[in-house]
Amino acid sequence: MDKVSIIMPIYNGEAYLERCLKSIQNQSYKNIEVLMMNDGSTDTTNIIAKKFSKSDKRFKYFEHNNIGQGLSRNRGILESTGDYIAFVDSDDYIDSEMISILVDRRIETNSDVVCGEMVRVYPDGQKKTHRSFKSLEDKIVTNIKTDSFYRDYFFTGIFSTSPVDKLYRASILKDNNIKFGDNNRIIAEDRYFQLQVLLHIESISFVSESIYYYM
Repeated sequence: MDKVSIIMPIYNGEAYLERCLKSIQNQSYKNIEVLMMNDGSTDTTNIIAKKFSKSDKRFKYFEHNNIGQGLSRNRGILESTGDYIAFVDSDDYIDSEMISILVDRRIETNSDVVCGEMVRVYPDGQKKTHRSFKSLEDKIVTNIKTDSFYRDYFFTGIFSTSPVDKLYRASILKDNNIKFGDNNRIIAEDRYFQLQVLLHIESISFVSESIYYYM
């Protein structure tokens, strides 16, 4: 079974961190490692994260001075040992089948990147699917180096710049030194990352399943 590295930058995440980590711990897909990157938090983030690293060997705790979300994710990529990489933000949570669904789709299609549906969760508890992939669930997109891809998928937001609802082949990120931008220099550090990804992949597939819950 292939290993999936889940990278999580954390900054002062005490309010939601435990819920997020439990949603990862409860994944039906068990061969995971969770890289918790404490980005100079001043609250009880370290206590919560260390509790998981002590009780579950799959959870790995790292801390550093505040360098921003982008550079924290970059450190996570360097420290990761998985065949695939996924990103989760500490104030969100994921479906218990998320990793299993994405890995199964990647194996089925041999895609370099797999995208699942994001659900937005509002303060009143209302949930709304951000974008539906129902019409794309049987499609493998391979025209990534063309104008039509950017017109039909990138600029429409179907392939979003957000990294958190996707699964990436780790070798593509590492072999091509693909990194997030420095938040102190680049506002949209995730867009910078995705544009690099698009230069080095051959295929993208989609899953019509609600896998990621964005608060």
